[in-house]
Amino acid sequence: MSHDFRLKSFYKPAYCNYCTDLLWGIMNQGYQCTVCNAISHDRCLMESRKMSCTVKSGGYRPLNFISNNKIKDPLTAAVKTGHEFKVKSYYKPTYCHQCSELLWGLMNQGYQCTVCNFVCHERCLSSLTVDCTHLLSEQITNPIGHTWISPKSSANKRKWCNVCRKKITGSAMYCKVCRRYAHKYCIGHELNNCKECSSTCTTKTDFDHHWIEGNLTSHAKCEMCTKPCFTDLCLTGFRCGWCGITLHSSCFNAFIKSDKCKSCDFRDLSHMILPPYCVSMPISQRTLQQDETLEDVHVTELFNAEIFYTAISSTSFHITVVPTINEEMLGDAQEPVLVFINGRSGGNQGIELINGFSRHLNPLQVYDLSAGGPLPGLYSFRNVSKYRVLVGGGDGTVGWVLSGLDFMKDHLKCPVPPCAVLPLGTGNDLARALKWGGGYTGEKVMQLLYAIEDADRQPFDRWNVKFKEDFQLISEAEGAVECKTVTMNNYLGIGLDAEIALDFHQAREDHPEKFNSRLHNKGVYLQLGVQKTFSRDTSAELHQVMALKVDDKFVSLPTGLKGIVLLNIESWGAGSEPWGSHIEEGFEKNTYSDGMLEVMGLSGPMHLGRIKSSLQNGIRIAQGTNISISFSSTLPVQVDGEAWQQTPCEIEVNLLEQRAIMLRKSPNQQRPSSR
Repeated sequence: MSHDFRLKSFYKPAYCNYCTDLLWGIMNQGYQCTVCNAISHDRCLMESRKMSCTVKSGGYRPLNFISNNKIKDPLTAAVKTGHEFKVKSYYKPTYCHQCSELLWGLMNQGYQCTVCNFVCHERCLSSLTVDCTHLLSEQITNPIGHTWISPKSSANKRKWCNVCRKKITGSAMYCKVCRRYAHKYCIGHELNNCKECSSTCTTKTDFDHHWIEGNLTSHAKCEMCTKPCFTDLCLTGFRCGWCGITLHSSCFNAFIKSDKCKSCDFRDLSHMILPPYCVSMPISQRTLQQDETLEDVHVTELFNAEIFYTAISSTSFHITVVPTINEEMLGDAQEPVLVFINGRSGGNQGIELINGFSRHLNPLQVYDLSAGGPLPGLYSFRNVSKYRVLVGGGDGTVGWVLSGLDFMKDHLKCPVPPCAVLPLGTGNDLARALKWGGGYTGEKVMQLLYAIEDADRQPFDRWNVKFKEDFQLISEAEGAVECKTVTMNNYLGIGLDAEIALDFHQAREDHPEKFNSRLHNKGVYLQLGVQKTFSRDTSAELHQVMALKVDDKFVSLPTGLKGIVLLNIESWGAGSEPWGSHIEEGFEKNTYSDGMLEVMGLSGPMHLGRIKSSLQNGIRIAQGTNISISFSSTLPVQVDGEAWQQTPCEIEVNLLEQRAIMLRKSPNQQRPSSR
């Protein structure tokens, strides 16, 4: 039977059965079939005539045609999604969670689920993509709990609760792994459907997308229709928690059926992420034999256990569960990034970065150094032959991780992974030398990961520093001299600069709560330097108490020196370049990969201030590979910012055989981020 379309005026919102768009206008908005009540735009009339016409149905509502061209009750079609819909009247602007368009009318504008508060048009009932909460809970085969944290108040703006689907107006929580939002009172009702970061599968399989509904970023574009899919009017749209692709809710079913929907390939992060199918977590379960009981196993474990007693009271022990990585499942092009962030660095910046990297990468490749140090992360990557390291913190934090690599080198397949630096400390001289900047300024996590991907790999000299105390009192006949040994990456200072660093550390130990800002820390350094300038100097000149030997040759020290510095990098004292770039006979340019140290002198606090102001350079003394310094009085000494009072001793500085590989930030223009 063919349609009999007649021009008609509609006095309440009506929708085209072909394109599902609203019929706009005051009169004669569209056409309606006198046989089946089908409605059509003028522009859709030709296509609407091709649709089959059935017997006229009672009621006024427009009918929805499905793929087999049979008319079906919209509520019956929505049963498969598990929703329990009821018609509802709304007294403020409300938007459909399926198509994100406004529900028009004065009364009974749409349908709302009595279980999960899902709202939609009548015309959208037959094409729903979101199942009801009680149905979703039955579909979860491997429950993964969320990691809830409190965001900044500004982060809650324009967000919607993933549990009750209502707008978040006050305090709320969000999962730092999958970025689902919820009111505090809704957390107990949230489904345990967080991202699965590890797997029990022993073979490489296709990895499915992890879909998260709503709260898309403002620049999100639909993967199917390429149109913007961001809206802050309701909870709608989908985002993959791994690769970051976004979809309209109305495009979701079409995407799933299309050729575009393949297994999740992690998109831009495919080379940097640790795929969950490569990671397994230790399981403490034990399989019982047929003739065993739980009681027998428990007794056997008791008799086989080692009994020990501890006399430690009021002490908490934390056990870190280390994942196992199966390198055979990693692709040849994959080089995952192992992230170490000092959560105590940079005020709250460290914690925020940990949360950001946990959301974009696999949380099992992100470690907080303030909760266990670098060894758990390095041990988990012990079987990976190719990976990169990102260290977020100050220069001391970078040295901590590099020392951990030295400690674990015999157990690692890749003992010298390339290392990038994210500056979160006060001086950040190593980060400056590697062009990562003098401090973190709020760059997006994706931009940081892109910078790591594009960074240049360069060798980096590291130095072994030995302190032999009372060297004049020990004869060679008594055998080897016991000495303190440390590793130097940036610089070693004796005298003036070490004294200021020591005063800073003592002030921070007395009032640690005040030293939570990079700006405040620099202010304290400035204050201590000014105090040294105007205070009476009673310290001895170094040429009177110190002897310097460079490459087995004695070097005379200039008179009037109050400090001496051994430089491995060009940056010193929070961004100064005391060696300078000018050409001088007998001296070469300062680089961190030339196998030499630069010996520089400081004449006093005023000279130090002029260096900090870039008005003057340090006093060039020598360059060499093997350096020996001896002094006969107690002097302040600092190595990479760690200062202490050193009794008379001999200091030997030698180049380590194993160089580090550092990532130098490329000056290329940053790539645009889609997430």
